[in-house]
Amino acid sequence: MPRSASVLVRLAGVLLGASSLSATLPSPVHPPAPVTELRLELAPDAIDRLRQHPRRDVPARLRVGAQDVGSVTVHLKGRTGSFRPVDDTPSWTVDGSEPGLGRRFHLNNAVEDPSLLCAWLGGEVFRELGFPTPAMAHARVFLNGRPLGLYVWTEAFSPEFLVRECPAGSRLYEPAPGADVMDLLELRAGPAEAVRADRAMLAAVADALQEPDPARRGEALSTRVDVESFATFQALEVLLAHRDGYALARNNYRILFPGGTDRIQVLPAGMDQLFQPPDLPWNPAWGGALSRALSGTEAGRAVHEARCRSLFGTILAPGALEGRVRNQLKRLEPGLTAGEIAGLRTAVEDLCDRIRRRRESLEVQFGRPPVPRAQFIDGVAGLGGWVPRDVPEGGVMDRKTAPDGTRCLRIVAGPVTFAAWTTDVSLDPGRYRFEARVRLAGVRPLPFGQHQGVALRRSGEGPRSAGKVGDGEWMPMELEFEVRDRAEGVTLRAELRASAGEVWFGEAAFRLIPR
Repeated sequence: MPRSASVLVRLAGVLLGASSLSATLPSPVHPPAPVTELRLELAPDAIDRLRQHPRRDVPARLRVGAQDVGSVTVHLKGRTGSFRPVDDTPSWTVDGSEPGLGRRFHLNNAVEDPSLLCAWLGGEVFRELGFPTPAMAHARVFLNGRPLGLYVWTEAFSPEFLVRECPAGSRLYEPAPGADVMDLLELRAGPAEAVRADRAMLAAVADALQEPDPARRGEALSTRVDVESFATFQALEVLLAHRDGYALARNNYRILFPGGTDRIQVLPAGMDQLFQPPDLPWNPAWGGALSRALSGTEAGRAVHEARCRSLFGTILAPGALEGRVRNQLKRLEPGLTAGEIAGLRTAVEDLCDRIRRRRESLEVQFGRPPVPRAQFIDGVAGLGGWVPRDVPEGGVMDRKTAPDGTRCLRIVAGPVTFAAWTTDVSLDPGRYRFEARVRLAGVRPLPFGQHQGVALRRSGEGPRSAGKVGDGEWMPMELEFEVRDRAEGVTLRAELRASAGEVWFGEAAFRLIPR
């Protein structure tokens, strides 16, 4: 991304004394009960304003049980997948004093985490390894008397958080959605001197990321980024399969300038979708620029592998995380109804199953030989080793011989299908064309989502070919992509996103051609 990209971030600088913070606003740091009752009361015109502009603050009153805490401002939060409008079950940001400066907290609807414990568990794991993470609790939320349900009550990355969790003088930046470390160049708020210094540091990081020589790039980054901390951060995101975090998706993270040091740290956020998918590769296609720069070389890959292996045995020890989430649920049960307990127990067991499957997948992965390098003969490499991923409920994935005798990889769609055949291959830097031949029968798109039909894709940051739907006899498909550094384990996907139909991929027709 260009350094000139315009990105707004929020600076949470420690400028205010404790006396400027709200003294009565409740906090998940010390929740009043295992499940706290929080009631928001908004005037009709405030509700109407949130319908029109959900991200803009409106006034409200907050009650904790029968106690009237007082005036607050609120707005809706959430992104694709988790956002809900005000007339549904929205997520909230609640601020008890001046916008962005006082004691703030979030009420997350957990629509993507039925257990309500993923973010809590991720925060516990990161905190125990030295990463400042917000406090979390649980609340039953009401809006003008209407029950919204159980919510995850989360401390904001606020000055209060910085005072409690970080060295004196620390500053914290929140990137805009999709922004990378190199893009955090336009800052607002905070003391001018600190902003200038932080802008200069981030500009230097951006310059280092553009350095084409891997050795020089790594050396330049190591003087500006706490690479030891980042190696642990990245390994934890991978071990926990935090697919929506910085390393994989360039999302849900913060940049910390710790007081007393001159190197930035990356902190985790938004960990409500852990262990999805359980079979995530330990060395995936990186989405974040720092991950690509520090782990996209053979030396960086070795560091990442060593960190993953060293943490695996303790973080994912058999029964360790499963026991923690079950015990946490028991702590919550006194504040829950019988129906809520039954629903959460089912969701927690599903989470425990994903944790177990993650551990088993990594055990298998760590036992495999290195991913083979592509072998090009006369400028063409065949592709084998295909495995099915996300077999659709109500559908089929198998190896089959087509009516004309072609040996194929087949996907038969269920009602909601996001399935793919995948293979891993190691490649040198350069551009490549991924080719296949496909046969379609009755492929119908899903009623939601942007990418539909049959397509080829490189996992992670990679592009996706144009999707094909409907019917069609054997036809070619291709996808061009770029490898920036010597990459281990580039994952290629032959995928189907559909509500009905089937696709046949000619197994012998998969090939890779340098451009």
